[in-house]
Amino acid sequence: MHRTSSWPARAFAPVLIASLAFAACGDDDDEQPFPTETGTTSATATTATQTASPSTATGTASATGTATTPAATATTATATASGTPAGADTNAKSTQPDSTAARPHPQLMDVRSAEHDESGGFDRIVFEWTGGLPGAEVSYVANANQCGSGAAVDLEGDAILMVRFPDAAAHTEQGQATFGRQEIDGPGDMIEEAVQVCDFEGVVAWAVGVDERAPFSLSTLGSPSRVVIDVLHDD
Repeated sequence: MHRTSSWPARAFAPVLIASLAFAACGDDDDEQPFPTETGTTSATATTATQTASPSTATGTASATGTATTPAATATTATATASGTPAGADTNAKSTQPDSTAARPHPQLMDVRSAEHDESGGFDRIVFEWTGGLPGAEVSYVANANQCGSGAAVDLEGDAILMVRFPDAAAHTEQGQATFGRQEIDGPGDMIEEAVQVCDFEGVVAWAVGVDERAPFSLSTLGSPSRVVIDVLHDD
């Protein structure tokens, strides 16, 4: 595996003639971290608040790994107008599935990663879904293993983020993969690579190799449904 680099509308009218223009911004995970606008207004992407266990493996239905944090507590991920994800830290985080998630499971459609240089910079990895948004559990772990065989997974970088999606699938009912790759390269500043380590009995998991145990944020976006993880660069 190798490294890769990576409104308001103004209206003017003559006397007695008035016009009004509206502008809106939408989600774009690859160009900006959250919907933002110029000025000092903040845009907020909120994750569900709950407490969960660390992302560890039990049996063959989950990704293995030894969590290095004692608990997973969901947070609210906020982006200021400059696009910086606030509230990032090294603690485990989780989100709940949305109420419209398809049954039996939302399906993974894409995994992509990019570098963002604004306000100190961060590397981003995005998991896109169809059929709704599954819950997500993200934490640093000591190691990564394939959930079926238990085989160890070697990753570039000195730390591993385990990203686990309960009640999800990366294949169709006929057993065909919905996303054609099981590993991707990262931008290389913090995220080096990501490897799928589980797609079994309603659990999908990816291990993300990062350069160090850096602060990260977890958030969700809609249209399409996405789970977004931002890993901050070094100061």
